[in-house]
Amino acid sequence: MRFPHPLFGLTATVLVSTLLTACGGGGGSETPPPPFVPDVTFGTSGLLTTQGSGNENVFIRADASLDGSVAIVGQTGGGGTLDGLVIEKRLPDGTPDASFSGDGKLDLPNLSHDPRAIHLNDQDGSVLVAADNGSGYTLFKFLASGAPDSSFGLSGERTVNTGSFMKLGGMIVDPDGRIFVAGSVNSAGYAMRFTSGGDPDPTWNGGAAYTFQIFGSSTSINAVTRRGGGGYLVAGRRFIPGDDDWLFVGRFGANGLPVLNYGSAGFLMSSPAFDPRVSGIVARPDGRAVVFGVKNGTTPFALGVSANGGLDPQIGIQELDGVQVGYGRGSSRRMSDGEITFVYSNTITQAITLWRLLEDGTSDPAFGTDGVHTFSLGPQQYVFNAEPHDLSGGFFLLGRQNLPVGSAGFAIHMVEP
Repeated sequence: MRFPHPLFGLTATVLVSTLLTACGGGGGSETPPPPFVPDVTFGTSGLLTTQGSGNENVFIRADASLDGSVAIVGQTGGGGTLDGLVIEKRLPDGTPDASFSGDGKLDLPNLSHDPRAIHLNDQDGSVLVAADNGSGYTLFKFLASGAPDSSFGLSGERTVNTGSFMKLGGMIVDPDGRIFVAGSVNSAGYAMRFTSGGDPDPTWNGGAAYTFQIFGSSTSINAVTRRGGGGYLVAGRRFIPGDDDWLFVGRFGANGLPVLNYGSAGFLMSSPAFDPRVSGIVARPDGRAVVFGVKNGTTPFALGVSANGGLDPQIGIQELDGVQVGYGRGSSRRMSDGEITFVYSNTITQAITLWRLLEDGTSDPAFGTDGVHTFSLGPQQYVFNAEPHDLSGGFFLLGRQNLPVGSAGFAIHMVEP
């Protein structure tokens, strides 16, 4: 399939020096109102910053509960090394939750882990963190008080030693508390599920991780979601040195095996190959899905997947606008009315770009300029991730804010005005 011409018109990046200026549209009469603005009820005009035990800090992942409380995980350290984790719980207005570790902050020094996901339990306020550790990964679970959950794994931790480099692509916590994680290990895709107590789930592939390679080539899972109708969807890429990479979408059943009548033996492969960097996957209630990312290193795309693992003709494979975004991180979410919003941050230029597609796959003309909006943060703010906020319908921008000495982790809550 050939890529169609971009759906949206070009939009200029709005250069700004502060967050509020960035989202104000510059005040020109021809500039459309921004589709998202800082939540002035959160932190200080939508922004909160923090420092852990070290003087260099960064916020990386966040999750919000149904009451609006927020859990954030980041890294802390010094001397150019981030060798500790910092976990915070904040109330809906961004103030520290004093019931968590006394001051809302939990420092875990001397842990050279890369946090990949965090989950804040809606019912009991517990916090679950998934982090790579260099030779595998660890799940950490804390009670609402901040104390390790002694009923989970070994004293609140479950460490999986894969014996080689491991990178998690995402985590899902099911309503019954079971934990699904997926990523890549030793050039293979990796999918595993644990019980709510942190033990390998015996109903998932006999209690073992499912690993696979697409056509015998290096395979990585970069995004996960719970599928409408049950099971899980994963999205990533198949890598062949010296050749174009292929995007794939896979469906796993509750038994830990690919669903063979989905796509080709459980997987959909993109055609043609286009060197994808997958940022997110959004599931629709009817089993369809949309994958978002960047192709060929610069051009954002959306790919629609049908309920049976074919290409969804309503969305197909689309280039999103003419904005060349480059390397970065992104997130995506389905709005209550069926629209899908994508958020992408360029880690070099620090430009934030948002797109919105309607249910039928066309751009939302009421969103930004013909469905796209771009802005930048302050010169000392570097975004590492964008995370959806399901309660508000907005999202968090997470990263590092440089200070005269060291840096602080920051989180900005963006909402529709």
